[in-house]
Amino acid sequence: MQSAYEVLVSTPMGELPGKVSLNIDGTALSGVLSLINNDNPFSGGTIEDGRVAFSGELKTPMGKMPYTVTGTFIDGRIEAVAKTKMGNLTIKSK
Repeated sequence: MQSAYEVLVSTPMGELPGKVSLNIDGTALSGVLSLINNDNPFSGGTIEDGRVAFSGELKTPMGKMPYTVTGTFIDGRIEAVAKTKMGNLTIKSK
């Protein structure tokens, strides 16, 4: 199953619009987190009972920044937190 969702990401620079494309195959999760005009693919994630977890690298104006996301994906709504070395970024469906 592949789906794309518009999200708002709360960052130290304020709220930024983004998009999350999810590819779900059983409990395996991969996709692309698009933010600040950059596509950031990820793979090796999991989804089970509405809980999601994945990690990757965000391309930012200051270089690549590793992140780890945990949260929920229920009824097409995303609520998650990306933990980064610059702090936590909240990700919510629009």
